[in-house]
Amino acid sequence: MSQPEICFYIAGPMTGYPEHNFPAFDAAQAHLEQLGFACINPANLERSIPVPEHEPWDRTFAKHCIRRDLIAIIDQCHALYLLRGWKKSRGAAVETSLARYSNMPMIEEGHLTREYVQYLLNRVLTQHPEDIHQQAVLEGIYIKLLS
Repeated sequence: MSQPEICFYIAGPMTGYPEHNFPAFDAAQAHLEQLGFACINPANLERSIPVPEHEPWDRTFAKHCIRRDLIAIIDQCHALYLLRGWKKSRGAAVETSLARYSNMPMIEEGHLTREYVQYLLNRVLTQHPEDIHQQAVLEGIYIKLLS
């Protein structure tokens, strides 16, 4: 049996940072991929749509982004990788709330260890993340968090 691929969602601050902090997201993606992980980089998702140049962002645009990101977490990810400064990000607050709600592991940047990787592998092998994630979707967690 082949080892399952673990997918991280990279969560962190964008608003108010130069270049929307994309370089930090890109560096995290490169680091995770170098370690053999798949990842969802929201900076790549942002690059696919026009990003408003002026802060604060339009509420409709922000809701679109967080809905898209939460669906990506629910459908594709096993764990969150938290960039420095994530505690000051409203988007990361929503993403980590979903992770807590669905019992998804989270690891802060700079703290990824061999032991943690083994822990994740054991979780992926013994649980069915799609069941936990589907439950969160059915209960409308991403809608509740946006209200």
